[in-house]
Amino acid sequence: MHRHHPASTGFVARTLALVLLSSGLLLAAAPSTFAVTMPALPAQTLPPSVTGTTFTTQTVGTTSPTQTVTFTATAGDVVMLATPTVTGTNSSDFTLSFPSSGGCVTGTTVLSGTTCAVWVAFTPTAAGVRTATMTVTDTASDAPQQVSLSGTGQVVATGVYPGVLNFYNQAIGTTSTVRSVALVNGGPTTITVSADGIVTGTAGTTKPDFSIVPGSDTCTGKQVAPNAACTVGIVFSPSAEGVRSAFIFFVDSGTGSPHLGLLTGRGVHTAGYWLSASDGGIFTFGPGAAFFGSTGSMTLNKPIVGMAGTPDSGGYWEVATDGGIFAFGDAGFFGSTGSMTLNKPIVGMASTASGLGYWMVASDGGIFAFGDAGFFGSTGSIKLNKPIVGMAPTPTGLGYWLVASDGGIFAFGDAVFQGSTGSITLNKPIVGMAATPGGQGYWLVASDGGIFAFSAPFFGSTGSIKLNKPVVGIAPTPTGLGYWMVATDGGIFAFGDAPFFGSTGSITLNKPVVGMAPAL
Repeated sequence: MHRHHPASTGFVARTLALVLLSSGLLLAAAPSTFAVTMPALPAQTLPPSVTGTTFTTQTVGTTSPTQTVTFTATAGDVVMLATPTVTGTNSSDFTLSFPSSGGCVTGTTVLSGTTCAVWVAFTPTAAGVRTATMTVTDTASDAPQQVSLSGTGQVVATGVYPGVLNFYNQAIGTTSTVRSVALVNGGPTTITVSADGIVTGTAGTTKPDFSIVPGSDTCTGKQVAPNAACTVGIVFSPSAEGVRSAFIFFVDSGTGSPHLGLLTGRGVHTAGYWLSASDGGIFTFGPGAAFFGSTGSMTLNKPIVGMAGTPDSGGYWEVATDGGIFAFGDAGFFGSTGSMTLNKPIVGMASTASGLGYWMVASDGGIFAFGDAGFFGSTGSIKLNKPIVGMAPTPTGLGYWLVASDGGIFAFGDAVFQGSTGSITLNKPIVGMAATPGGQGYWLVASDGGIFAFSAPFFGSTGSIKLNKPVVGIAPTPTGLGYWMVATDGGIFAFGDAPFFGSTGSITLNKPVVGMAPAL
């Protein structure tokens, strides 16, 4: 579990303090300015002493989860004079990226007590310890600051990594985001790759549902040194419903050639949805939404506030305001905050792309990450204008958005800020959000069913309709060409290509509906 904890206050050291939020690692520098309750003293001449960040062991040719380095101005405003850069022996193994809002880029002013962020990812190109240095040039008294970066590349044997690449659900007629596959040379000598390609593994299909992205092949005709790798980019475009598979092959001069990797994914039509009530009662609609269980007959410590489905629609989770998790079907239990004292109640949850983890978000924007869910940041230490009411993950699982009741958006990891209603006077408060399948945009929904679309298509709303009960959630279709909204009485409003499978709008419920999840 990862939870953001605000830095302690009192003695504040250094003009610019560096904190790596992910993995709980801390980057700190020797003090050059001190502040207690008096004005900051003049800058000292003590040299900076920065402890670096170390990535866990990573297979050569594959990319680690992104880690977030946050710079905090603690004794006056600081201006970024240049966007941070990476230099050193293995600089190409470390990639920097920046949030669209709050990134440490040239010209950014970091006000005293506030932060800017840098995202770092590690893709080893060879085995062994890989090192580099990130340099930050700013107006702090001890600039430039240097942060050491290191990680270890590993090679088990010559072969394809990952051995199985799962694209999970993809709407028929659409194309997934690009995923990388590496051919890793674990032998003692250089090998030459003469060809690569994809062959179908789905019975009765002659054309693969997977393809190599033009321009992404760094393998064909190339030599791969011992303990090094080459890569190709692959996309999934299912032509039919159900599980689809294929094999990527590499013909090379290494032992065991050709080397094969399995590609798999699931073509989906919209197949239904689940509704969850505050007592954990589950209502299923559509042929793909199977019933796996509920807490409707249990006495709960706290009410249910949300739910999320697994990527293969073979199960779901329900989450309570104390962070208690109830897992049904093939949904695994990876942890909860049910036994913890929380600062604020949990208001929602989201599954990772693999289904092997999940995030929970509290009304103060505190994030709790379990399983393979990475921690990319939170608003737990920020004073918000309005409480957080929901979240949505990016398709990669390497980021998420949080939304407040005024429609303010907070983007973390690889989630890109596309706009908000934070500066608009709303008729009704925002109650939830959903991201487009590709992660390029998102929708916000208000309690009157008003829809606010940012880099996402608008298909309709109930903003001008008098509703029996307020809307409490939204879910997108797999194509991104439609969405459903659900009200507290279980009434369903379908727009775009979202089919109507049924509702509980005419049923007297024991408890109100609090959320929904699509079965794909």
